[in-house]
Amino acid sequence: MNELQLIPNPDNLPNAVTSGYQQQNNNIFTIQTGIDTTEPYDNGNGVITIPAGGIVENNGVMFKIAENVILNKPNIDTAYFVEIIDHGNGNASFGLVTRPGAWNLRIL
Repeated sequence: MNELQLIPNPDNLPNAVTSGYQQQNNNIFTIQTGIDTTEPYDNGNGVITIPAGGIVENNGVMFKIAENVILNKPNIDTAYFVEIIDHGNGNASFGLVTRPGAWNLRIL
């Protein structure tokens, strides 16, 4: 599944707001702050829905949700975290996990 589509980086020319410097500045700010405009919701009956249109940053890459995503919980009574599975080809998908991701800090 490829519910998420890569948002391409802008060019480095002072062109249109959507493709030039302003978009570049927006992308840099977004990556630095870890944007997530997804709005997942649980219907209470074991189904988590993530509406199309949200944007999420994953490891410095921004993705847009291309279609509504329906995730079925394996166990209705368990709380789940939504994870992003990057396929490395400009697409990604969502999955469910029972623990949050691990952050690894490497000090040079």
